[in-house]
Amino acid sequence: MPRRFHMSTPGWPSVDLYVTTRCHHLAPPASPPASPAGVRTVPGWSTPCFSGPPASHWPSRPGRHAERAVRRPGALPGIRSDGMSLTVCGGGPPTLAGSRAGREHRRLASGHSHHRGPRSLNNLYIPVSIPACDTMDMMDNVFMLAGPVKIHPRVLREMSHPSIAHRSPEFTEVLEETRDLLKYLFQADREVAIISGSGTAALEASIVGLAGREDRILTLENGKFGERLGEIARVYSNPKVISAEWGRHFDLERVAAELETGEYRAVALCHNETSTAMTNDAAEIGRLARKHDVLYILDGITSVGGLDVRPEELGADIVIFGSQKCIAAPSGLSAVSVSDRALDDLYTDTSYYLNLKKHVIRMRDTAQTPFTPAIHLIMALREALRMVREEGLENRIARFAAMADATRAAAKGLGLTLFPDERYASNTCTAINYPEGLGDREFRQTLWERYGVIIAGAQAHIKGNVFRIGHMGIVKWTDLLATFGAI
Repeated sequence: MPRRFHMSTPGWPSVDLYVTTRCHHLAPPASPPASPAGVRTVPGWSTPCFSGPPASHWPSRPGRHAERAVRRPGALPGIRSDGMSLTVCGGGPPTLAGSRAGREHRRLASGHSHHRGPRSLNNLYIPVSIPACDTMDMMDNVFMLAGPVKIHPRVLREMSHPSIAHRSPEFTEVLEETRDLLKYLFQADREVAIISGSGTAALEASIVGLAGREDRILTLENGKFGERLGEIARVYSNPKVISAEWGRHFDLERVAAELETGEYRAVALCHNETSTAMTNDAAEIGRLARKHDVLYILDGITSVGGLDVRPEELGADIVIFGSQKCIAAPSGLSAVSVSDRALDDLYTDTSYYLNLKKHVIRMRDTAQTPFTPAIHLIMALREALRMVREEGLENRIARFAAMADATRAAAKGLGLTLFPDERYASNTCTAINYPEGLGDREFRQTLWERYGVIIAGAQAHIKGNVFRIGHMGIVKWTDLLATFGAI
Protein backbone atom coordinates (compact mmCIF):
# COMPACT_ATOMS: atom_id res chain seq x y z
CA MET A 1 0.00 0.00 0.00
CA PRO A 2 1.23 3.53 -0.71
CA ARG A 3 2.49 5.59 2.25
CA ARG A 4 1.16 9.15 2.46
CA PHE A 5 3.43 12.05 3.43
CA HIS A 6 2.19 15.63 3.68
CA MET A 7 4.65 18.24 2.38
CA SER A 8 4.33 21.94 3.11
CA THR A 9 6.58 24.55 1.52
CA PRO A 10 6.34 28.29 2.25
CA GLY A 11 4.93 30.03 -0.83
CA TRP A 12 3.83 26.79 -2.46
CA PRO A 13 0.64 24.76 -2.28
CA SER A 14 0.77 21.90 0.17
CA VAL A 15 1.52 18.47 -1.22
CA ASP A 16 0.41 15.00 -0.29
CA LEU A 17 3.12 12.55 -1.33
CA TYR A 18 2.18 8.94 -1.88
CA VAL A 19 5.21 6.66 -1.65
CA THR A 20 5.21 2.99 -2.50
CA THR A 21 8.04 0.63 -1.74
CA ARG A 22 9.47 -2.24 -3.66
CA CYS A 23 12.31 -4.41 -2.37
CA HIS A 24 15.21 -4.79 -4.74
CA HIS A 25 18.64 -6.34 -4.65
CA LEU A 26 20.90 -5.15 -7.44
CA ALA A 27 18.70 -3.74 -10.19
CA PRO A 28 15.65 -1.45 -10.19
CA PRO A 29 12.31 -2.78 -11.48
CA ALA A 30 11.78 -2.77 -15.23
CA SER A 31 9.02 -0.17 -14.88
CA PRO A 32 7.63 1.93 -12.06
CA PRO A 33 4.61 0.64 -10.16
CA ALA A 34 1.23 1.86 -11.30
CA SER A 35 -0.19 4.97 -9.65
CA PRO A 36 -3.11 4.52 -7.25
CA ALA A 37 -6.50 5.49 -8.59
CA GLY A 38 -6.95 9.26 -8.67
CA VAL A 39 -3.26 9.97 -8.06
CA ARG A 40 -0.93 11.14 -10.83
CA THR A 41 2.77 10.91 -11.34
CA VAL A 42 4.71 14.09 -11.98
CA PRO A 43 7.58 13.72 -14.48
CA GLY A 44 10.95 14.13 -12.87
CA TRP A 45 9.76 13.18 -9.40
CA SER A 46 10.70 9.54 -9.64
CA THR A 47 12.75 9.73 -6.44
CA PRO A 48 12.51 11.88 -3.31
CA CYS A 49 15.59 13.86 -4.33
CA PHE A 50 13.35 15.82 -6.72
CA SER A 51 15.74 15.64 -9.65
CA GLY A 52 16.81 13.24 -12.35
CA PRO A 53 14.91 11.45 -15.10
CA PRO A 54 11.12 11.30 -15.50
CA ALA A 55 9.13 8.87 -13.41
CA SER A 56 9.01 6.47 -16.34
CA HIS A 57 12.78 5.99 -16.03
CA TRP A 58 14.07 4.71 -12.73
CA PRO A 59 17.52 5.85 -11.61
CA SER A 60 20.33 3.35 -11.48
CA ARG A 61 20.42 3.43 -7.67
CA PRO A 62 16.91 4.28 -6.49
CA GLY A 63 17.26 2.47 -3.20
CA ARG A 64 19.88 4.75 -1.72
CA HIS A 65 17.86 7.90 -2.42
CA ALA A 66 14.71 6.31 -1.08
CA GLU A 67 16.43 5.03 2.03
CA ARG A 68 17.64 8.52 2.88
CA ALA A 69 14.32 10.21 2.13
CA VAL A 70 11.86 7.70 3.49
CA ARG A 71 13.78 6.03 6.32
CA ARG A 72 16.00 8.95 7.25
CA PRO A 73 14.57 12.03 5.52
CA GLY A 74 16.71 14.40 7.54
CA ALA A 75 19.74 13.18 5.56
CA LEU A 76 18.55 15.27 2.59
CA PRO A 77 19.33 19.01 2.75
CA GLY A 78 16.30 21.19 3.28
CA ILE A 79 13.99 18.40 4.40
CA ARG A 80 12.71 17.87 7.92
CA SER A 81 10.67 14.99 9.23
CA ASP A 82 8.84 14.23 12.44
CA GLY A 83 8.56 10.58 11.43
CA MET A 84 5.16 11.03 9.80
CA SER A 85 5.54 14.00 7.45
CA LEU A 86 8.14 15.69 5.30
CA THR A 87 8.66 19.44 5.25
CA VAL A 88 10.77 21.27 2.68
CA CYS A 89 12.40 24.29 4.31
CA GLY A 90 12.97 27.73 2.80
CA GLY A 91 11.24 29.65 0.00
CA GLY A 92 10.92 26.66 -2.29
CA PRO A 93 12.91 23.54 -3.02
CA PRO A 94 16.19 24.80 -4.53
CA THR A 95 16.99 21.42 -6.03
CA LEU A 96 14.05 21.87 -8.43
CA ALA A 97 15.50 24.95 -10.12
CA GLY A 98 16.12 24.39 -13.81
CA SER A 99 15.19 20.74 -13.71
CA ARG A 100 12.34 19.11 -15.58
CA ALA A 101 10.76 18.44 -12.23
CA GLY A 102 11.08 22.12 -11.35
CA ARG A 103 9.36 23.24 -14.55
CA GLU A 104 6.55 20.79 -13.92
CA HIS A 105 6.36 21.97 -10.32
CA ARG A 106 5.89 25.59 -11.42
CA ARG A 107 3.37 24.67 -14.15
CA LEU A 108 1.23 22.81 -11.66
CA ALA A 109 1.51 25.53 -9.06
CA SER A 110 0.35 28.20 -11.52
CA GLY A 111 -2.52 26.06 -12.80
CA HIS A 112 -1.12 25.91 -16.35
CA SER A 113 -0.48 22.33 -17.28
CA HIS A 114 -1.07 20.28 -20.37
CA HIS A 115 -1.24 17.15 -18.20
CA ARG A 116 -4.53 15.60 -17.30
CA GLY A 117 -5.74 15.60 -13.74
CA PRO A 118 -6.34 18.19 -11.04
CA ARG A 119 -4.36 21.41 -11.36
CA SER A 120 -2.69 21.33 -7.95
CA LEU A 121 0.28 19.80 -6.24
CA ASN A 122 -1.85 17.47 -4.17
CA ASN A 123 -1.84 13.73 -4.70
CA LEU A 124 1.57 13.52 -6.32
CA TYR A 125 2.70 9.95 -6.74
CA ILE A 126 6.42 9.31 -6.18
CA PRO A 127 7.45 5.72 -6.79
CA VAL A 128 10.62 4.86 -4.88
CA SER A 129 12.48 1.72 -4.02
CA ILE A 130 13.70 0.70 -0.55
CA PRO A 131 16.43 -1.95 -0.26
CA ALA A 132 15.41 -5.42 0.83
CA CYS A 133 16.22 -6.28 4.42
CA ASP A 134 19.20 -8.36 3.35
CA THR A 135 20.94 -5.51 1.53
CA MET A 136 23.06 -2.87 3.17
CA ASP A 137 24.56 0.48 2.28
CA MET A 138 28.04 0.04 3.72
CA MET A 139 28.63 3.77 4.08
CA ASP A 140 25.20 4.78 5.33
CA ASN A 141 24.49 3.05 8.62
CA VAL A 142 25.13 3.52 12.33
CA PHE A 143 27.49 0.64 13.08
CA MET A 144 27.71 0.11 16.84
CA LEU A 145 29.17 -3.35 17.27
CA ALA A 146 31.76 -4.16 19.92
CA GLY A 147 34.12 -5.07 17.08
CA PRO A 148 34.67 -5.16 14.22
CA VAL A 149 33.87 -1.46 14.08
CA LYS A 150 33.25 1.08 11.36
CA ILE A 151 36.37 1.93 9.33
CA HIS A 152 37.31 5.44 8.24
CA PRO A 153 37.59 6.06 4.47
CA ARG A 154 41.25 7.03 4.94
CA VAL A 155 41.93 3.56 6.27
CA LEU A 156 39.85 1.85 3.59
CA ARG A 157 41.74 3.66 0.83
CA GLU A 158 45.03 2.19 2.03
CA MET A 159 43.79 -1.24 0.99
CA SER A 160 43.34 -0.08 -2.62
CA HIS A 161 47.06 0.48 -3.24
CA PRO A 162 48.70 -1.61 -5.97
CA SER A 163 50.59 -4.66 -4.78
CA ILE A 164 53.99 -4.11 -3.25
CA ALA A 165 56.79 -6.60 -2.63
CA HIS A 166 56.76 -7.62 1.01
CA ARG A 167 60.59 -7.65 1.23
CA SER A 168 61.03 -4.36 -0.62
CA PRO A 169 62.58 -1.28 1.01
CA GLU A 170 59.24 0.49 0.56
CA PHE A 171 57.30 -2.06 2.60
CA THR A 172 60.05 -2.27 5.19
CA GLU A 173 59.52 1.46 5.73
CA VAL A 174 55.81 0.75 6.25
CA LEU A 175 56.65 -1.87 8.86
CA GLU A 176 59.15 0.39 10.61
CA GLU A 177 56.59 3.15 10.99
CA THR A 178 53.89 0.70 12.07
CA ARG A 179 56.25 -0.80 14.67
CA ASP A 180 56.94 2.63 16.15
CA LEU A 181 53.25 3.54 16.14
CA LEU A 182 52.43 0.29 17.95
CA LYS A 183 54.91 1.14 20.69
CA TYR A 184 53.08 4.46 21.06
CA LEU A 185 49.76 2.59 21.24
CA PHE A 186 51.04 0.08 23.81
CA GLN A 187 52.55 2.91 25.85
CA ALA A 188 55.71 0.86 26.34
CA ASP A 189 59.17 0.99 24.80
CA ARG A 190 59.35 -2.78 24.42
CA GLU A 191 59.62 -5.12 21.49
CA VAL A 192 56.50 -5.72 19.41
CA ALA A 193 55.46 -8.21 16.77
CA ILE A 194 52.75 -8.05 14.11
CA ILE A 195 50.93 -11.30 13.35
CA SER A 196 48.88 -11.81 10.19
CA GLY A 197 45.97 -13.35 12.04
CA SER A 198 43.21 -12.21 14.34
CA GLY A 199 43.62 -11.63 18.06
CA THR A 200 43.03 -15.32 18.69
CA ALA A 201 46.17 -16.09 16.67
CA ALA A 202 48.19 -13.79 18.92
CA LEU A 203 46.66 -15.37 22.03
CA GLU A 204 47.62 -18.80 20.78
CA ALA A 205 51.15 -17.65 19.89
CA SER A 206 51.57 -16.20 23.38
CA ILE A 207 50.27 -19.24 25.25
CA VAL A 208 52.15 -21.82 23.18
CA GLY A 209 55.26 -19.64 23.47
CA LEU A 210 55.21 -19.59 27.27
CA ALA A 211 53.51 -22.82 28.30
CA GLY A 212 54.66 -26.23 27.10
CA ARG A 213 52.87 -29.52 27.52
CA GLU A 214 53.99 -30.08 31.11
CA ASP A 215 53.75 -26.44 32.19
CA ARG A 216 50.92 -25.22 34.39
CA ILE A 217 49.09 -22.07 33.38
CA LEU A 218 46.33 -20.40 35.37
CA THR A 219 43.54 -18.89 33.25
CA LEU A 220 40.78 -16.66 34.59
CA GLU A 221 37.31 -16.90 33.09
CA ASN A 222 34.23 -14.70 33.56
CA GLY A 223 33.11 -14.33 29.95
CA LYS A 224 33.41 -15.82 26.47
CA PHE A 225 36.94 -14.60 25.79
CA GLY A 226 38.32 -15.63 29.14
CA GLU A 227 36.82 -19.00 28.34
CA ARG A 228 38.77 -18.97 25.08
CA LEU A 229 42.04 -18.52 26.97
CA GLY A 230 41.33 -21.73 28.85
CA GLU A 231 40.42 -23.58 25.68
CA ILE A 232 43.70 -22.61 24.01
CA ALA A 233 45.70 -23.47 27.12
CA ARG A 234 44.16 -26.95 27.22
CA VAL A 235 45.50 -27.66 23.74
CA TYR A 236 49.13 -26.88 24.60
CA SER A 237 49.63 -27.09 28.35
CA ASN A 238 48.34 -28.30 31.70
CA PRO A 239 45.98 -25.49 32.76
CA LYS A 240 43.87 -24.66 35.76
CA VAL A 241 40.78 -22.48 35.27
CA ILE A 242 39.33 -20.18 37.90
CA SER A 243 35.82 -19.15 36.91
CA ALA A 244 33.45 -16.45 38.07
CA GLU A 245 29.87 -15.72 37.13
CA TRP A 246 29.70 -13.85 33.82
CA GLY A 247 29.64 -10.12 34.49
CA ARG A 248 31.17 -10.50 37.97
CA HIS A 249 34.78 -10.20 39.07
CA PHE A 250 36.99 -13.02 40.28
CA ASP A 251 37.60 -13.82 43.91
CA LEU A 252 41.13 -12.39 44.15
CA GLU A 253 41.84 -14.33 47.33
CA ARG A 254 41.20 -17.53 45.42
CA VAL A 255 43.58 -16.42 42.65
CA ALA A 256 46.24 -15.55 45.26
CA ALA A 257 45.85 -18.90 47.00
CA GLU A 258 46.27 -20.77 43.73
CA LEU A 259 49.42 -18.86 42.78
CA GLU A 260 50.89 -19.43 46.22
CA THR A 261 51.18 -23.15 45.42
CA GLY A 262 54.16 -22.29 43.22
CA GLU A 263 52.96 -24.65 40.48
CA TYR A 264 52.39 -22.11 37.73
CA ARG A 265 54.60 -20.77 34.98
CA ALA A 266 52.06 -18.19 33.75
CA VAL A 267 48.68 -16.61 34.43
CA ALA A 268 46.37 -15.36 31.64
CA LEU A 269 43.57 -12.79 31.89
CA CYS A 270 41.15 -11.18 29.44
CA HIS A 271 41.40 -7.52 30.42
CA ASN A 272 38.29 -6.10 28.75
CA GLU A 273 35.65 -8.82 28.41
CA THR A 274 33.39 -7.54 25.62
CA SER A 275 31.04 -10.53 25.86
CA THR A 276 29.82 -9.05 29.15
CA ALA A 277 31.09 -5.47 28.71
CA MET A 278 33.22 -5.46 31.84
CA THR A 279 36.85 -4.59 32.57
CA ASN A 280 38.76 -6.90 34.88
CA ASP A 281 41.26 -5.63 37.44
CA ALA A 282 44.43 -6.19 35.43
CA ALA A 283 46.61 -4.29 37.89
CA GLU A 284 45.70 -6.52 40.83
CA ILE A 285 46.34 -9.70 38.83
CA GLY A 286 49.69 -8.20 37.80
CA ARG A 287 50.58 -7.53 41.42
CA LEU A 288 49.88 -11.16 42.30
CA ALA A 289 51.88 -12.37 39.27
CA ARG A 290 54.93 -10.34 40.32
CA LYS A 291 54.62 -11.47 43.92
CA HIS A 292 54.69 -15.13 42.92
CA ASP A 293 57.14 -14.70 40.00
CA VAL A 294 54.88 -16.01 37.25
CA LEU A 295 54.66 -14.68 33.69
CA TYR A 296 51.55 -12.62 32.96
CA ILE A 297 49.65 -12.80 29.64
CA LEU A 298 47.12 -10.01 29.22
CA ASP A 299 44.48 -10.17 26.48
CA GLY A 300 44.16 -6.48 25.65
CA ILE A 301 42.39 -7.02 22.31
CA THR A 302 39.57 -4.64 23.22
CA SER A 303 41.41 -2.47 25.74
CA VAL A 304 44.68 -1.42 24.07
CA GLY A 305 43.93 1.89 22.38
CA GLY A 306 40.69 2.33 24.31
CA LEU A 307 41.65 2.09 27.97
CA ASP A 308 44.77 3.31 29.74
CA VAL A 309 46.83 0.13 29.34
CA ARG A 310 50.45 0.50 30.47
CA PRO A 311 52.08 -2.95 30.40
CA GLU A 312 54.97 -2.15 32.70
CA GLU A 313 52.76 -0.56 35.35
CA LEU A 314 50.34 -3.50 35.13
CA GLY A 315 53.19 -5.99 35.38
CA ALA A 316 52.11 -7.69 32.14
CA ASP A 317 54.82 -9.60 30.29
CA ILE A 318 52.77 -10.08 27.13
CA VAL A 319 49.94 -7.80 25.97
CA ILE A 320 47.85 -8.63 22.90
CA PHE A 321 46.10 -6.12 20.65
CA GLY A 322 43.45 -6.68 17.92
CA SER A 323 43.24 -4.47 14.83
CA GLN A 324 39.45 -4.36 14.46
CA LYS A 325 38.59 -2.91 17.85
CA CYS A 326 39.68 0.35 19.47
CA ILE A 327 41.70 1.77 16.59
CA ALA A 328 39.15 0.91 13.86
CA ALA A 329 41.41 -0.94 11.44
CA PRO A 330 40.25 -3.93 9.38
CA SER A 331 39.97 -7.36 10.97
CA GLY A 332 42.72 -9.90 10.46
CA LEU A 333 45.76 -8.50 12.26
CA SER A 334 47.07 -8.63 15.80
CA ALA A 335 50.12 -7.33 17.61
CA VAL A 336 51.98 -8.33 20.74
CA SER A 337 54.06 -6.27 23.17
CA VAL A 338 56.67 -8.45 24.91
CA SER A 339 58.82 -7.79 27.97
CA ASP A 340 62.51 -8.69 27.99
CA ARG A 341 61.84 -11.40 30.57
CA ALA A 342 59.13 -13.00 28.43
CA LEU A 343 61.27 -12.78 25.29
CA ASP A 344 64.05 -14.69 27.03
CA ASP A 345 61.61 -17.34 28.24
CA LEU A 346 59.70 -17.92 24.98
CA TYR A 347 59.92 -21.44 23.57
CA THR A 348 61.10 -21.82 19.98
CA ASP A 349 60.19 -25.47 19.36
CA THR A 350 56.48 -25.60 20.22
CA SER A 351 55.05 -23.98 17.07
CA TYR A 352 56.03 -22.98 13.55
CA TYR A 353 53.96 -20.15 12.08
CA LEU A 354 52.94 -18.90 15.52
CA ASN A 355 56.49 -18.91 16.85
CA LEU A 356 56.25 -15.63 18.76
CA LYS A 357 59.96 -15.35 19.45
CA LYS A 358 60.71 -15.57 15.74
CA HIS A 359 58.18 -12.81 15.01
CA VAL A 360 59.57 -10.50 17.70
CA ILE A 361 63.24 -10.94 16.78
CA ARG A 362 62.61 -10.50 13.06
CA MET A 363 60.68 -7.29 13.67
CA ARG A 364 63.32 -6.00 16.09
CA ASP A 365 66.35 -6.76 13.94
CA THR A 366 65.09 -6.20 10.38
CA ALA A 367 61.69 -4.49 10.63
CA GLN A 368 60.26 -7.48 8.83
CA THR A 369 58.05 -10.50 9.47
CA PRO A 370 59.23 -14.12 9.32
CA PHE A 371 56.52 -15.06 6.79
CA THR A 372 54.56 -13.29 4.06
CA PRO A 373 52.40 -10.72 5.87
CA ALA A 374 48.96 -9.35 5.05
CA ILE A 375 50.45 -6.38 3.18
CA HIS A 376 47.35 -4.29 2.55
CA LEU A 377 45.95 -4.90 6.01
CA ILE A 378 49.20 -3.65 7.50
CA MET A 379 49.04 -0.53 5.34
CA ALA A 380 45.51 0.06 6.63
CA LEU A 381 46.69 -0.60 10.19
CA ARG A 382 49.41 2.02 9.79
CA GLU A 383 46.85 4.63 8.68
CA ALA A 384 44.52 3.80 11.59
CA LEU A 385 47.45 4.18 14.00
CA ARG A 386 48.32 7.52 12.42
CA MET A 387 44.77 8.66 13.13
CA VAL A 388 45.14 7.60 16.78
CA ARG A 389 48.31 9.65 17.06
CA GLU A 390 46.64 12.65 15.39
CA GLU A 391 43.76 12.52 17.86
CA GLY A 392 46.09 11.77 20.74
CA LEU A 393 45.81 8.46 22.57
CA GLU A 394 44.81 10.16 25.81
CA ASN A 395 42.07 12.07 23.98
CA ARG A 396 40.71 8.91 22.40
CA ILE A 397 40.65 7.15 25.77
CA ALA A 398 38.82 10.13 27.28
CA ARG A 399 36.32 10.18 24.41
CA PHE A 400 35.49 6.51 24.94
CA ALA A 401 35.07 7.10 28.68
CA ALA A 402 32.68 10.02 28.12
CA MET A 403 30.66 7.99 25.60
CA ALA A 404 30.50 5.08 28.03
CA ASP A 405 29.16 7.36 30.77
CA ALA A 406 26.57 8.74 28.36
CA THR A 407 25.55 5.27 27.20
CA ARG A 408 25.03 4.00 30.72
CA ALA A 409 23.09 7.14 31.66
CA ALA A 410 20.88 6.88 28.59
CA ALA A 411 20.15 3.20 29.28
CA LYS A 412 19.14 3.99 32.84
CA GLY A 413 17.05 6.91 31.59
CA LEU A 414 15.06 4.44 29.50
CA GLY A 415 14.51 2.25 32.54
CA LEU A 416 17.01 -0.39 31.39
CA THR A 417 19.62 -2.15 33.53
CA LEU A 418 23.25 -3.05 32.87
CA PHE A 419 24.34 -6.67 32.69
CA PRO A 420 27.74 -6.49 34.44
CA ASP A 421 28.63 -5.26 37.89
CA GLU A 422 28.69 -1.52 37.22
CA ARG A 423 31.87 -1.07 39.24
CA TYR A 424 33.66 -2.91 36.42
CA ALA A 425 31.63 -1.62 33.46
CA SER A 426 33.70 -1.27 30.28
CA ASN A 427 34.42 2.04 28.58
CA THR A 428 34.57 0.49 25.11
CA CYS A 429 31.20 -1.28 25.06
CA THR A 430 28.06 -1.56 27.17
CA ALA A 431 25.90 -4.65 27.81
CA ILE A 432 22.24 -4.00 28.62
CA ASN A 433 19.59 -6.43 29.83
CA TYR A 434 16.45 -6.78 27.75
CA PRO A 435 13.24 -5.87 29.53
CA GLU A 436 10.83 -8.76 29.91
CA GLY A 437 8.88 -9.56 26.77
CA LEU A 438 11.25 -7.97 24.25
CA GLY A 439 12.80 -10.41 21.78
CA ASP A 440 16.43 -10.02 20.73
CA ARG A 441 16.05 -10.92 17.07
CA GLU A 442 13.00 -8.73 16.48
CA PHE A 443 14.49 -5.79 18.37
CA ARG A 444 17.84 -5.71 16.59
CA GLN A 445 16.27 -6.40 13.20
CA THR A 446 13.86 -3.49 13.70
CA LEU A 447 16.73 -1.18 14.63
CA TRP A 448 18.47 -2.05 11.39
CA GLU A 449 15.54 -2.18 8.99
CA ARG A 450 13.73 0.93 10.23
CA TYR A 451 16.57 3.11 11.45
CA GLY A 452 19.82 1.77 9.95
CA VAL A 453 21.31 1.13 13.41
CA ILE A 454 23.37 -2.02 13.99
CA ILE A 455 24.04 -3.25 17.52
CA ALA A 456 25.30 -6.58 18.87
CA GLY A 457 23.49 -9.38 20.62
CA ALA A 458 25.08 -11.61 23.24
CA GLN A 459 26.77 -15.01 23.25
CA ALA A 460 26.46 -18.42 24.87
CA HIS A 461 24.00 -18.75 27.76
CA ILE A 462 23.15 -15.02 27.91
CA LYS A 463 22.23 -14.87 24.22
CA GLY A 464 18.74 -13.43 23.81
CA ASN A 465 18.85 -11.76 27.22
CA VAL A 466 21.37 -9.00 26.56
CA PHE A 467 22.25 -6.56 23.78
CA ARG A 468 25.53 -4.70 23.46
CA ILE A 469 26.49 -1.27 22.15
CA GLY A 470 30.07 -0.60 21.09
CA HIS A 471 31.47 2.91 21.58
CA MET A 472 35.02 2.54 20.36
CA GLY A 473 37.01 3.27 17.22
CA ILE A 474 35.70 6.21 15.19
CA VAL A 475 32.23 6.27 16.76
CA LYS A 476 30.86 9.81 16.96
CA TRP A 477 28.43 11.43 19.38
CA THR A 478 25.88 11.63 16.59
CA ASP A 479 26.11 7.83 16.21
CA LEU A 480 25.35 7.40 19.88
CA LEU A 481 22.46 9.85 19.68
CA ALA A 482 21.01 8.03 16.66
CA THR A 483 21.34 4.69 18.43
CA PHE A 484 19.34 5.75 21.48
CA GLY A 485 16.87 7.61 19.31
CA ALA A 486 16.21 4.34 17.51
CA ILE A 487 16.04 2.34 20.75
